[in-house]
Amino acid sequence: MNCPEELFDTVDNLINSQRNDGEKLPSMPGVKQRRTSIDCNQSWGSQLRKRLSMRVLAGRKYLYQRVCKRKSTPLAKLFIFGCQRSGTSMLCDVFHRDLSTEVLYETSRITCDGHDRLRLREVEQVRELLERSPARLVVAKPIVESQNASYWLDQIPGLQAVWMYRRYPDQIRSHVTRFDSQRSNLESIVRQEQDNWRSENIDDEMLDLVRQFYRPEMRRQDAAGLYWYLRNYHLFRTGLHKDPRVHVLCYEELVRSPEDYVSRLYDVLDVPVVGTARLCNFVDTRSIGHGESMELSPAIADLCDDMMAKLQDAFMQGSLGTLR
Repeated sequence: MNCPEELFDTVDNLINSQRNDGEKLPSMPGVKQRRTSIDCNQSWGSQLRKRLSMRVLAGRKYLYQRVCKRKSTPLAKLFIFGCQRSGTSMLCDVFHRDLSTEVLYETSRITCDGHDRLRLREVEQVRELLERSPARLVVAKPIVESQNASYWLDQIPGLQAVWMYRRYPDQIRSHVTRFDSQRSNLESIVRQEQDNWRSENIDDEMLDLVRQFYRPEMRRQDAAGLYWYLRNYHLFRTGLHKDPRVHVLCYEELVRSPEDYVSRLYDVLDVPVVGTARLCNFVDTRSIGHGESMELSPAIADLCDDMMAKLQDAFMQGSLGTLR
């Protein structure tokens, strides 16, 4: 039995009705968009407990950040980039458990409305909205802006970024299990569709590569593999892998040693943190290795192997790879 939508709304209304200053508790971006997967696997009681827990945490963060105001302390800003289904939401959830942070998921106050709800607003608006935050650290996940990472790093003073990557067999399995857009993602690139984030900043070399492999009837896993290659290619296209503001992070390493890598991330962001064990106590390794049965065409597998080697090298040479 799924938990009725009205019951979730009642929880929020009850919590907000206890406030007398006319301001609602912070919204929980990301909850609604992930509820579909929750419904498939949990009873409505489990869903309600999860929702209550998240709302209580939102209330605690609201109070903490207004009692312990940032004042003159500089605001730390972090954007999370990479390819979808690479653990970026999990990393956001880790940061969200810290009372001193504000986490902005894929749809938030810094993204557009309507059809473009995943796209960031104009840069002046984003700057202003970020600076309004009472948090010590603001974390955002504009995953569909990964091809524009260099632009945003240059436009927002003090911004740093994490580029998350995941072994391609597991990422592909997760992608084809959750979505059926693998071929259409590539088609939009082949057509060079305007106002489509997938086809932005595609250089001639990459466009030729996609046109070489794309077929309307190609297997979904092959399309997903080529898409994984393309999205991670943006890390190297403008030299982001050598940019000290960008911290390359391997999903598998993170879930194996979450406390170590989260502590290191706070260090490079120059943000104090207490209790990383509490922040990471939901992270586990159960999702590793599920894609071993994913068979790709030899040419696309070779491409992905080459990209994986480049990602591993960028990780090892970067600010987080020293933990290995």
